[in-house]
Amino acid sequence: MCGRRPSSAGPAPGRTRPGGCRASPSRRLELRSPLPDGFWDAVAFFSVPELVAVGALTETTTALTLAGALSDGTAIQGTGSVRVVP
Repeated sequence: MCGRRPSSAGPAPGRTRPGGCRASPSRRLELRSPLPDGFWDAVAFFSVPELVAVGALTETTTALTLAGALSDGTAIQGTGSVRVVP
């Protein structure tokens, strides 16, 4: 995890942060209406070309990790599997 809070400025896209974390590509976040579980879902969208440009996505990538922080500063992260289709 990069340890960067969302409100802090980071390096330009494609630059490596201390600890080997890469700068985040541009993204869009939407809140979706509750499903039957009653919870709102946050859905993030990322640019594939930007993920490739910062080295986060290659032909051999099998998982991506999204890291961030809650408004109280608590660090969170989630990892999911991906399948790259050339």
